[in-house]
Amino acid sequence: MIPRRVLPLLLVAAAPVQARGEFPASQEVGGQRLVLNGSGSRHYSIFQVEVYRAALYLPARTSDAAAIQASSAPRLIEVRYLRDVPLRGVLAAWT
Repeated sequence: MIPRRVLPLLLVAAAPVQARGEFPASQEVGGQRLVLNGSGSRHYSIFQVEVYRAALYLPARTSDAAAIQASSAPRLIEVRYLRDVPLRGVLAAWT
């Protein structure tokens, strides 16, 4: 049996992604329309608590990672943190 104090945490962790907001299909950056190339999320702990969701926007959809890295075209990475994470921890994780 699950202890009562843990149940609310499990319900929050299991909330559908749509309830937290999806990423739009496109974004405008510097007057250029970028399309959503893909998105993903980062989970933490044995309870698989979703910590953040990220999306990549490019001028055109592609699955060629080398082309994305070599391109000088505008791109946008949008990250939405879903938990209270200290800035120091965020910077350490990105580094």
